[in-house]
Amino acid sequence: TFDRAPDGAGLDYWVEESNLSLEGIAESFFDQPETKEKYPEGLDETDFIGSVYENTFDRAGDEAGVDYWRKGLRDGSLSKQQFILAVLNGAKDNDEELLNNKTDVGLAFAESNETNVQMAKDLMVDISADRGSILGSLNKLYAHMTHANEHAFANNYTLGEDGTIISKDKSMKDITKKPKKEDVKPKPKPEAKPELEAKPEPEAKPKPEAKPEPEAKPEPEAKPKPEAKPKPEAKPELEAKPEPEAKPEPPVKPSIKS
Repeated sequence: TFDRAPDGAGLDYWVEESNLSLEGIAESFFDQPETKEKYPEGLDETDFIGSVYENTFDRAGDEAGVDYWRKGLRDGSLSKQQFILAVLNGAKDNDEELLNNKTDVGLAFAESNETNVQMAKDLMVDISADRGSILGSLNKLYAHMTHANEHAFANNYTLGEDGTIISKDKSMKDITKKPKKEDVKPKPKPEAKPELEAKPEPEAKPKPEAKPEPEAKPEPEAKPKPEAKPKPEAKPELEAKPEPEAKPEPPVKPSIKS
């Protein structure tokens, strides 16, 4: 949507280091000075949509499509970031071919580690939906990269029958044409593994019959208490012996006078 090839460092940052989803990258783009310059805040919805179509597909949007996008942007059901992603993901026919061709040239520029912004813009000028249109841009980039190399090839890149861009210089890789979205067959889902038959639960073992409780032993008959022995009769108290009578004191003898 900037109508230029990406620089290698910037592409590496967004793809490898930012850890952002496509939605997050698109949102972050609107914080960049280049984005604000190309899509200023005062731009109304119609002009914004027209600029995105021109920069991406080199054409104006069809009336029905522009009306649809404008309505979503005005009522807030669609953000600018969501609009750009929807346009890119919805490209088909010539729009898809053009976008794929621009992508291939853009990646070649990023991998060259070239940082010349004007060249990044110039390489996009002559690209169209025709696959052969990218040969001029790729050969221009190759010539710039190898201008001091006497062994470099003139018109290094050629177009193969299947749309592959073939490099004579084997130090450069060939560029395979991307298939159209409609030609990409979805990967077949792996067949669901048949569920294992549930093993029959083992029959519950019959509970052992409860053993009959032993009959309660009859309590032993209480032994009769022995009869209390009769207390021995109290012995009769001995009669007190009479005290002996006191003996009479002998008479006092008269003293003898001397």
